[in-house]
Amino acid sequence: MTLIGGASGKSATQIRKFLDSRFGRNFADEVIDHMAVGTPVVDAIAKTIALWQQRFSMRLGQNHLDGHIHAASGGR
Repeated sequence: MTLIGGASGKSATQIRKFLDSRFGRNFADEVIDHMAVGTPVVDAIAKTIALWQQRFSMRLGQNHLDGHIHAASGGR
């Protein structure tokens, strides 16, 4: 949660809701994919954060990570 919070500037409550959502499951799946090829867990999380921040969601109007955190926390 600390890595995601540092990268997104979102609160612990918002991040917790994100991680508990289907979006969080997608995020976790991507972290696991990186770990499956030998990437250490902290590096896998950081890599996934960076990739999600590079993706832009037209539907959400912001980068993938921030948009899904925002959506999962009820838009607050």
